[in-house]
Amino acid sequence: MKLFLIPTGKKKPFSDSLLRDLSTKTGAKISRNAEGDLQLEGEGGSEWFAEQVLTALVLGFEYKWGKKNRIEQMKGRIIGTEGKAKATLEYLSDCWMSISDDKVALLGRYEDLKTVKAGVLKLLEGKSHGTVYAFLEKKKADK
Repeated sequence: MKLFLIPTGKKKPFSDSLLRDLSTKTGAKISRNAEGDLQLEGEGGSEWFAEQVLTALVLGFEYKWGKKNRIEQMKGRIIGTEGKAKATLEYLSDCWMSISDDKVALLGRYEDLKTVKAGVLKLLEGKSHGTVYAFLEKKKADK
């Protein structure tokens, strides 16, 4: 269990419905104590994730989750037509990739993982596939 202290002036924006929604989406149980601070309870990863989202909210970020359609578009950029982009990324990086609902898993040697991660992030940022492939080819040639 972890106690999340909220600065005095920031306690009002944390409505009960927001906390319920956040609890559902992160998998951590979130409850409010008598002082208005929050108690987080859950497995390590879910508790940590809830804490990160709450910290962002305290800092002034808006509470909204990525739209399902946008996530599908991002997956599509990584996978490509009939898996061609994914296969090319795997070939150029000497890593294996698995793409699920909203996660990308990478398996390979440490240096190769750093390279393919950078490539995937470039794709998600909107860089063209050709630019990313050129980046990966250069890194592969430098090995």
